[in-house]
Amino acid sequence: MKNIILGFFLLCGTWSLNAQDLEQYKRLISAKALHEDVDILKKNLEAVHAGLYTYTSKERMDAAFLNIKNQITAPMTQVAFYRLVLPLHDKIKNGHTLIIPPESWGHAVDTKLPHFPFDVYKYKKKLYVLRNLSEAYGVDPGTEIVSINGKPAIEVFEQMVDNWTKDGNNRTYANEIIQQDFSEIYAHIFGTPNSFEIALSEDGTVINEKVEALTIAKMRSYSVARYQHEKRPWYNDVDAADLDFKVDGKTAILTIPSFRIDYFKDAKTDFRKYFKESFTRMHQEKVRHLIIDLRENGGGNGDIAGEVFSYLHDRPFKLVNEIYTITKRIPNKKYYLGSQFGTTLQMKLALKKIGPNKYRPRNWAGRKNLLSLTARKPSSPRFDGKVYVLIGGWSFSASGIFTGLMKEHQRGVFIGEEAGGNPHTQIGDFDQMLILPNSGVRLNIPLLFETWAVSFQNTGHGVQPQHWVRNTIAQEIKKEDAVLQYTLALIKKSENSH
Repeated sequence: MKNIILGFFLLCGTWSLNAQDLEQYKRLISAKALHEDVDILKKNLEAVHAGLYTYTSKERMDAAFLNIKNQITAPMTQVAFYRLVLPLHDKIKNGHTLIIPPESWGHAVDTKLPHFPFDVYKYKKKLYVLRNLSEAYGVDPGTEIVSINGKPAIEVFEQMVDNWTKDGNNRTYANEIIQQDFSEIYAHIFGTPNSFEIALSEDGTVINEKVEALTIAKMRSYSVARYQHEKRPWYNDVDAADLDFKVDGKTAILTIPSFRIDYFKDAKTDFRKYFKESFTRMHQEKVRHLIIDLRENGGGNGDIAGEVFSYLHDRPFKLVNEIYTITKRIPNKKYYLGSQFGTTLQMKLALKKIGPNKYRPRNWAGRKNLLSLTARKPSSPRFDGKVYVLIGGWSFSASGIFTGLMKEHQRGVFIGEEAGGNPHTQIGDFDQMLILPNSGVRLNIPLLFETWAVSFQNTGHGVQPQHWVRNTIAQEIKKEDAVLQYTLALIKKSENSH
């Protein structure tokens, strides 16, 4: 998901503004013009977003748009308008749909405005300092942040999650994004004060501190100098792990940081050959326990997810039950990023009508490297030992396909946190970038509705772990891996019981 979005834009507006006024985000826009933007946003979502009413009825969605318009009674800045429309994330509830700040505001946030000067870590219902990037040198990593500017810190965090994109009612994906980019997203939602009043707790003693806000550039320099950590935005910090396979005795660990075709191309790796060789080695060495690590896997191509699953199942299986768009053309092309000639031609050639307002990509079934509506055969050699799937909030998009298949066929033990990707339904691919003409607010809109080949109902949640495990703040500071340690201990216990 993150790589798909990065291909369209840089979230915080690091595109060049050329001669554009850097202070444009302060300009007041008339209520009439902003009402027009709301109407354009609503019309385009209704026309192209195939999953707009998956979790929220049309009546409630209409009411949400009306509520936004009712709050626009006077001229306001593009930033204020952006904050008004952000709660639509919690109505659309699709992680591939993202409301993006106007370019001028995003550029200012990224380059010149002050920020909350700490990296944070959330554990259960508390927020902690992960890295101190401020000039208040006495604040140590591991210190609990009790409040920020008088508001309980965990409430601030949860409000940010409420406003962020997510699949259904899942919060782990948004949790990870907010946690990683807390300072920047805080600025987008709450503003950029020059200082922060924070309450901190160490060993139960609460102290109050006033800390100066800092620019991203200054925080990045402190992050490298103090922690040898390159502070990067969430959408540019993916696939950090390497594709990896190792065998230790009767246990194998297969780390798959991405299902993207481009990831394997960049790694100069044929994914079919790689997985064939991995499962062949497991068969030769009589491996009994396989750990599949998807905790950094933000998704990609469903066929790669299916390739892995084909070695874990003994019968033909499907990946997809249904796949379609609700349109084969983009309305109001002038509002979309870039030339629409290529997109229009692609959609015209690629889509065929299958019903009222339903269009399916042509020759989809059976095409190489694309999701198949037909059953595919299992691969050999099949691994029939115990499988442990490590999951978390970053396990998104095509990871939802894989976890859905594993859950459907009862083929693994899930360990970690709720997966960020939905195991039943996804609206993704054929993404288009809508730019509202008056406010400059942007919206990444996916067009393709996909339902995975599972029999369970869509609960609005990712696959839940049988064993919930997350690093404590102390473990996170030490860069330990509680999830893997727990899994290895579980395997050791299983081996000792035989």
